[in-house]
Amino acid sequence: MLQVKDIKKNRIQKFSKLFQFRESSLLFIIIAGFILMSLVSPYFLNRSNMISLLLGLTTIATIAIGMTLVLIVGGIDLSVGSVLAFSALVTSLCLKNNINIILAILAGLLSGVFFGLINGIIVSKIGVNPFITTLGTMIVIRGLVLAISGGAGIAGLPS
Repeated sequence: MLQVKDIKKNRIQKFSKLFQFRESSLLFIIIAGFILMSLVSPYFLNRSNMISLLLGLTTIATIAIGMTLVLIVGGIDLSVGSVLAFSALVTSLCLKNNINIILAILAGLLSGVFFGLINGIIVSKIGVNPFITTLGTMIVIRGLVLAISGGAGIAGLPS
């Protein structure tokens, strides 16, 4: 039977593992960069800059959360960036063609779901390695984005 002393020892060990050198060094680099930028530029700590930074991080943070879940279960997905680009392209083209914003966003999300479903079927039902599957779909999706957009950004979107 576990005693309170053993439970506390286990908790301390788990907590100390959170701050191993690799993780703590990354945290230190982020904090040092924040302090350095605050000292170098008087505009860094402005409210508008902080809002811009947070808005810029939302897409990356959303993808990082999803990728964290994939990595936790032992998988990998190399096609995330290409799926993001395709979803943004679909949404942009819908908006440019005066489709309702809710439907445009829904179309973009569904295009991402479609490619996720394709990846999932290939990995789980056919049994192809996730690395190979997502590498292949990344190349295909990136080619689709290039072919549809012509390599140019989508201009003339409504505000």
